[in-house]
Amino acid sequence: MDLGIVSTRYAKALLQLAVDLGEDRLVYDQTQHLARLLIKLPSLSQTLANPVVSDEQKLKLVLSAAGQGAQAGKALPRFIDLVLRHKRIELLTFIVHSYGTLYRRRENLIEGELIVASDEAATDELINRMKTLVTQRTQKEVNFRVTTDEAIGGGFILQYGTYRLDASVRSRFRNFHKELVEAR
Repeated sequence: MDLGIVSTRYAKALLQLAVDLGEDRLVYDQTQHLARLLIKLPSLSQTLANPVVSDEQKLKLVLSAAGQGAQAGKALPRFIDLVLRHKRIELLTFIVHSYGTLYRRRENLIEGELIVASDEAATDELINRMKTLVTQRTQKEVNFRVTTDEAIGGGFILQYGTYRLDASVRSRFRNFHKELVEAR
């Protein structure tokens, strides 16, 4: 069976469980955190796939990676237990990404990222202007993640969906350099 179909079915089941328990937003936040860690730390996926590691240890590891703290909730632990019993833990990365897609579609959300050169550059005014811009263009509520990257030199880079607006100093310099080379 196709991995996409299976992971989407599991994600739909998780969404239904989370909605029934009133934890859909909590599970969304947890799965987004987990998705970032699964991509950033390949050793996490390798550990989850290791047959020597017990299901109980895998459950604790996943819940810890999902950031389950004071607001643990019931949906995610129940769901991960189900995934482990059905021997589908290797699909976890696909499942959490599918859950995010389903949740955003259901809630009419779009994820975006605003990259700035420094923390000081991420002013409330800039963030609000970018949120308004994206909301007007997409007719969706925007969740922004603000990150810093000194290499852009100044300005900002706005990304959401398949759209990218690069208003960084690095980009302007690159374009200026390209024009000078072509003018020769």
